[in-house]
Amino acid sequence: MAVELSIIFVNWNAGALLSQAVDTIVAYHPSIEYEIVVVDNASTDDSIAQLRSATAGKTLEQQGRLRIIQNDQNRGFGAANNQAFKATNSPLVLVLNPDTQVTAGSIDRLIETVRSDSRVGAAGPRILNPDGSLQISVWRNPPAAWEIFLSSLKLYLMLPRRFRGELLLGGHWEHNHKRTVPMLGGAAILVRREVIETVGGFDERYHMYGEDHDWCLRITQAGWLLTFQPEATVFTMAVGVRTNAGLTSKRFAFNWKHIISSRKRL
Repeated sequence: MAVELSIIFVNWNAGALLSQAVDTIVAYHPSIEYEIVVVDNASTDDSIAQLRSATAGKTLEQQGRLRIIQNDQNRGFGAANNQAFKATNSPLVLVLNPDTQVTAGSIDRLIETVRSDSRVGAAGPRILNPDGSLQISVWRNPPAAWEIFLSSLKLYLMLPRRFRGELLLGGHWEHNHKRTVPMLGGAAILVRREVIETVGGFDERYHMYGEDHDWCLRITQAGWLLTFQPEATVFTMAVGVRTNAGLTSKRFAFNWKHIISSRKRL
């Protein structure tokens, strides 16, 4: 059967987290035909060896569901994902960080969300830290001047909590219902192949951080919708971002200053 979903991991010294991430996909696999593609950015640890020796890794390789691309240098997050995009042809692509762990039914829920509306180009899950606390994954994109002003002076505290959450997103929003959003975090995002063919992959000028901001902006500017789907849950086992609303907004604004500066230099 033809592969309908390619699940992509970019790995760099993720250790046992990579094989654990793959374990959860096998345990809670999607209902459609899928493959896993791992692009390793010249890791110096034994993460790839661990994956290949694990029961799930062995089984997937035997079934032809696991492909490993090993680079001789660290090409960065965006470039490595683009390698996988070019090496696959499935109509759906799920980008996952190697420290993520999917939960039962979550991949299918993301697939259903994208397929439910031809205007939806990508969908993202609710992302949780190991302790079950929320990891913020939805922001306004790019941040407006008035938003930075409100956050810097903490004037958002004057707004009703529910209103400011829907308006400002980020740490102000509880990430508790499905809605169209201006950005989805790149740690876990399911994308239509057509979107990649239309707007391209990640901008390889960004080695790491900021490329998901830029990609989501290009996707929405091309007319596609991004949907946040909290009925799909993914854990990330690395330390999560701080959930203080003001600090999160400032960090996001800083990321965009970095992106703009990088574009000017490049």
